[in-house]
Amino acid sequence: MEYPEEHSVAVVANPHRFSYPGYNEIQSGRHDPRIDPNTKQPNPNVTVLEWFHSHNGYAGHVHASASWDVFPFVINAQRSGIPVNAGWGPLGESIDNLALHRLNELSTELPRCWANVPYDYFTFRGDLNVLQKKRPRVLYIAWGETDDWAHTRRYDLYLDATRRTDAPTLKVSGLQHRIFLATVDRHQ
Repeated sequence: MEYPEEHSVAVVANPHRFSYPGYNEIQSGRHDPRIDPNTKQPNPNVTVLEWFHSHNGYAGHVHASASWDVFPFVINAQRSGIPVNAGWGPLGESIDNLALHRLNELSTELPRCWANVPYDYFTFRGDLNVLQKKRPRVLYIAWGETDDWAHTRRYDLYLDATRRTDAPTLKVSGLQHRIFLATVDRHQ
């Protein structure tokens, strides 16, 4: 039996081979030479999320969640109006959600391996809150722990993070009538 992925070809057009230019290419479908460094600059390109957000039935029903704190700029949250939960910021409205409130408190008390990327567990719990409270039609999730463990050459923790992010992906991707987009940077 042949599987489609055996014949799939993905071609990366940007020459940089690092985060922001790559995520721009994933989100907009093309390389943009103006996006070179990983700086927090608004993406000048319309992303697939913004495209969804501008169409009937999707406006106000697109949400993004990412571990890396540059994603609000990759998605251009200010221009697009798409809410983006990213970095070590609060996971959402925790006033009526005691568990989320406790996670937000814990995220300020834990030692951090990376200044701009939380552990994917926090991002995932924020994702579940968004799914329960906002019920978006499109949810984009970009976890980043695998990439950061790979950068620190901790292959054991890279494998552990891969295992931990794959299980929740399967859990949330089973939701009906939702478009679920996820990227997990495997640092390859």
